[in-house]
Amino acid sequence: MSVGSSFPDKVNQRDLRIISAVALGLADAALGIGLLYSDRIDIGRNRVFWLDTGAMVEWLAGGGLGSIIAGDRQRALSIGGALGMTAGTILSYWATSGSEPWRQTRPSDRPKLVELDAPGLRVMPATRAGGRSLEVSLDLLRGRF
Repeated sequence: MSVGSSFPDKVNQRDLRIISAVALGLADAALGIGLLYSDRIDIGRNRVFWLDTGAMVEWLAGGGLGSIIAGDRQRALSIGGALGMTAGTILSYWATSGSEPWRQTRPSDRPKLVELDAPGLRVMPATRAGGRSLEVSLDLLRGRF
């Protein structure tokens, strides 16, 4: 949207519809490419959070810098925001490289003797003499031995 808003001098309703349609189409294409190459791209939930955060912070910083340089012109704000968002995405991707080492191991690389899971909360239904109830447990040490 920032890139699309930076091209025309005046943005009217028709231009916004075209910009929105192109932005939505490109987002859908990016999602399709991401799904197609999901086994080759190292991106998990944690990394997506940091990519989105970096892009948003840099979008705001770039827009702020653009407005400081050019005043209240919308084009400068859009160009600064687009450049900042691009830089934020690239820098966040670079900074979070290798941040999820568990995604990089194959099942054959894991130790065969002991495999520990992270602690977790478990809620299970239980049947007792008095009726059905829920059992809640906190697994501090869980795994396969």
